[in-house]
Amino acid sequence: MTIRSTLLATLALSLLIPAVIPAQEKSKSEPKAKGATYPLYGKVASITSRTLTIVRSNNEDAQQSKYTVNSATEYVNGDKPATAADVVPGKWVGGVLKKAEGDSNDVVVKINVGVKQREEEGKTGASKKTGPKKAEPKKSAPGKEGQTQKEAAKKKES
Repeated sequence: MTIRSTLLATLALSLLIPAVIPAQEKSKSEPKAKGATYPLYGKVASITSRTLTIVRSNNEDAQQSKYTVNSATEYVNGDKPATAADVVPGKWVGGVLKKAEGDSNDVVVKINVGVKQREEEGKTGASKKTGPKKAEPKKSAPGKEGQTQKEAAKKKES
C-alpha cells in the first residue's frame, strides 16, 4: 500500500504543477494598472452635483478642466471630514482623480479643501523669481574716498 499511495501522490502532484506554473507566469506578465489615479490641484471655477470645473492658474484665459463627482467622492479638509458645500468657486483644492474609460470625464476620488493656497503674485509686490545678487562696490575707509592705493601710500609715508 505504501508504493501505491506514493505513486498516487506523485501522479497528483505531476497533474497540479503544470496548472500552477502557468498561473504564476500569467500574473507576472499582466501589467498592473499604472497611473490609474493621479493628483489634482487647481482653483475651483464651478461645481455642480455632478461636475467639478477647475483652472490651474489665476490667469483669466486659463484652460478649464472638468471632472466628474459622484456619491463615492470623498471630501476632506486636511485630515478632517468635509462636505461638497465646502468646495466653493475661487478656492484652491487638491485631491485624487481616477482615469475614466472612454471619452467621459475623469472621476474625482477624493477632494481636499484644506490645501495650502497659492499666493497671488500681485498682492505680495515681489516676484517669487529672483536673480543672483549683484556684488556691491567696496566701500573705502573713512577719509580715503576717491584715493587710489598709491595716493594712500604716499599720504601714509608723509
